Order: sequence, then C-alpha cells, then structure tokens
Amino acid sequence: MNKNINKFKYIRTIGTQSGMTLIEMLVVLAIFMMVSGIVIFDYNKFRSQVSLNNLVDDIASSIRKTQNFAIGVRSSNTADFGSGYGIYFNLNTPSYNSSRNGSNKSFLIFNDKTPNMRYDTNYVSGMAACSPKTVSKDDECMEMFTINTADYISRICAYYDGSSDPTCTSDANGSVAISFLRPDPEAHIYACIPPLCRSTTPADSVQIYIMNTASQDTKFITITNLGQISINS
Repeated sequence: MNKNINKFKYIRTIGTQSGMTLIEMLVVLAIFMMVSGIVIFDYNKFRSQVSLNNLVDDIASSIRKTQNFAIGVRSSNTADFGSGYGIYFNLNTPSYNSSRNGSNKSFLIFNDKTPNMRYDTNYVSGMAACSPKTVSKDDECMEMFTINTADYISRICAYYDGSSDPTCTSDANGSVAISFLRPDPEAHIYACIPPLCRSTTPADSVQIYIMNTASQDTKFITITNLGQISINS
C-alpha cells in the first residue's frame, strides 16, 4: 500500500516538473516571431529582386527585338523595308499622354518613318493608346510596354566622345531614342538630358537604370553605338 502511494506521489511530482512555465512560453513565442520575421523579410527582398531582374531582362529583350526588326525583313505599314526601328525611354511621370510619349513606368517601340533616328509622336488629346491594333500608317508608335510592378525607370546616363564621365539625369524631361537601321546592327543613340540636351549629337553609349521602390535595388542596361546590349548591377 505504501509503495503504491509513493509511486503515485512520484508520478505527480514528475508531471508537475515537466510542465512549461509562462516565461518559457514567452521565450519560445519570441523566438518564433523572430524567425518568422526574418523569413518574411527575406521573402520580400527575394520577390523584389526577382521583379527587378525580370523587368531588366524584359527591357533588354525588347531592345534586341527592335534590333532584329531593323536588320531583319520586317516592313512598316507602308511596305517600306528601308525605315528603321527604335526603342524610346522617357522619364516623365505617367500622365494623360503617356500612352504615346512613354513615362518612367513605360517604354515603347517605334518605326522611324520620318526617318530621323528619333521618335516623333503624333499624339493628340483623345488618341487611343499605342498598340498594334490602333497604330495608323503615319504613326511611329508601334507598341507600348507598361511596367505594372514596383519597379520604374529611374535614370538615364549617356556617354559622349569617348568620355568616361557620363551625362546623367533623373529629371522628368530626360529621354533617349535608340534606333537601328537595316542592314547594320549598330545603334543610333540620341538622348535629351537636361539641362544640356544633345538631341542632335549621337552618344557613344547609354545606360537605362531600373529601380525597385521596395528594396531600392538598382540595375542598369548598357547599349553601345556598336549595338552591344548588356545588363549590369
């Protein structure tokens, strides 16, 4: 009988001692919240990096597509194989006319029908957005690409006359037209970077900077007048 009582007391003692105190529970909860916070933070950073990388790759691919249009056998709406093709970036913030002029959240491919190796917009109020379905035979705007992520075009830098010192802008009026003319793969780069706008002087190369608003990470694409396209970070 006494042995059974002692055994029962021993079991109760063990059970009491193996319980979790309030302090231990709070410590475990704090560790769990800390680990969860780190995981969530890393995931958000990873997602921002993926978004930025994807956009930079898409822009570089669009430039190469434009280059292929020019040196390939694609003709304009007027069946003219001699007109060039280009891609246009404009740092204007999105506005009512950004559907034809580009913005820091969009860029466009154009058919240089003038031809002057520049993008000449025929935008007037009420004109439809730039797309293959709405482009007229006299319209240079061919296709508009809209950036729907947390990324945007933050800066344009142009290099002139072999200088290693770039002319850069993050100004809302900064823009650059990069055009290609058949049959050469070379790029014709004309940038307008206030306050010194050299829109009539071709640049040796240009850099298009893309920034993610969440992570503040930046990558840029370099296009040279030889037609080389590269991605840098």
